[in-house]
Amino acid sequence: MPPTGSKLPIIVYIHGGGFIIFCFASSPFHGLCSRLAVALPAAILSVDYRLSPQHRLPVAVEDALFWLRAHAMGVSVEGNLPFPLTECTDFSRYFLMGDNEGATIAFPGSLLVAAIQNSLAPLSITALVLDYPYFGGIERTDSKERLKSDKILSLAENKLMWELALPEGTDRDHEYSNPFKNKEKLFAELRDFPQYLVRGHICDSSPTEPCPLCANSSLLSAPIRPSSRC
Repeated sequence: MPPTGSKLPIIVYIHGGGFIIFCFASSPFHGLCSRLAVALPAAILSVDYRLSPQHRLPVAVEDALFWLRAHAMGVSVEGNLPFPLTECTDFSRYFLMGDNEGATIAFPGSLLVAAIQNSLAPLSITALVLDYPYFGGIERTDSKERLKSDKILSLAENKLMWELALPEGTDRDHEYSNPFKNKEKLFAELRDFPQYLVRGHICDSSPTEPCPLCANSSLLSAPIRPSSRC
């Protein structure tokens, strides 16, 4: 609990897993959240979401946002908490963080919050953290060629996960998987966006053609590079 008379800011963490495996309690994600809780003066909330292919995107985005909104309004029906989160946390100061596919869920989720802020009050995003975001389109990029036989996630497996997760009848250039396809729309949505941090490694961008997300971020890690799975 925070000191009497004060409330903790919130870090909302969305786990990865290719949209098809893992949950908030899976060991790697639970371990990370536990370490964050020890190290930071903040409440760490790890949210769960329904998995593909039974529940395709945008179900995961909606699950995360509606869970948060219910708790922010104090109307959650969950009985597994010792006290309402509103008693000790400040939902007007929350940081949305996603890891890999979790970052893919967090990004459109944060755009949605920014677009319909009034209907989601009192939720208000202070900043967004994208940890190795899982983006990419139909175009075969250098990193895809270089890692097509990757032992952890081959190009064929990568393609299958997206086929199972995206809305039926769509392809890899859908806005969930490739928000950079329509750069004009993306930049318009980012104009009034909160600060965000992008972390990753091995990218297809160059000094003359940087990653659109990194080129417009207002918080930058060093060095800024999108994930090898872009």
